[in-house]
Amino acid sequence: MSRRRLAVCCAVICATLIFPRQAHAGLADIIWEMSGPQMVGLMLRCRVPFGGGATSCSIAAAQQAVDGGVKKKWVWLSVEGGAYVSTGHNSGGIDYEFGRIGMFTFEPMVEFLGTGDIGAASMKGDHAGAVYFGIGPMINRFVVKGPAPSFWKHGVKLRPIAIAFSRWALEYNIRIYNDGFTPDEFGFGAPMKINRPFEAVQSISVTVPWLQWKF
Repeated sequence: MSRRRLAVCCAVICATLIFPRQAHAGLADIIWEMSGPQMVGLMLRCRVPFGGGATSCSIAAAQQAVDGGVKKKWVWLSVEGGAYVSTGHNSGGIDYEFGRIGMFTFEPMVEFLGTGDIGAASMKGDHAGAVYFGIGPMINRFVVKGPAPSFWKHGVKLRPIAIAFSRWALEYNIRIYNDGFTPDEFGFGAPMKINRPFEAVQSISVTVPWLQWKF
C-alpha cells in the first residue's frame, strides 16, 4: 500500500468528519440497539486492495476496486468514517431528542470475500453478487448539546455478514465497546465515576448507488 493512497484515504475521511454535510446521500447506517440514544448517520469509505489494484472510495456503493474485473480480490482494507445524530427515539424513559447528540466515527476494517465477486457486484447493471465480512478497531467521538462534555469511546467493530448486488449493499454490524453507556454521559443525571461494563451495539448499513471514484 503506497503512502499516496494512505494519505488520500486519511484526507477523505478527515473531510467527512469535518464537513459531514458533503456526505448527504448514499451510505446510511442506523444504530438501533444501545443503552442510550438511537443514532442514524451517513458514512464515507475508501477500500484499498492488498497486493495491488486501484483504490476506490464511495459515499454510496460498496465497491471493491478490481480493474476490469480481471483479478478477483479476497481481502482488502476498508477505511470508514461517518457523522451521526440522535433520532429522538426514547430509551429507558429518557427523551434523547432529535439531533441533541452527535457521533463522529473512524472505523478502519479488514474485509474478506466469502463468495461471489465484490468487484463485479460493484458494477452497475452487472447483476453479480457477493457476500463478505470484516473486523477492525473503532474510535467514536460523542458530542452532546448542553453542559455535558464530549467524550470518546473505542472498541472493536465486527461485520459478521454483508451482501452486495449491482452496486447496492446491505451490511450487519456489531460495535463492541469496552466501556458501555450510561445516561449521565449524555447529560441526564449526576456524573457517575464507575467502571461501565462492555456493551455490544447493533446497526444496519444500507448502500444506495450514488457517488464513487477510483485513484
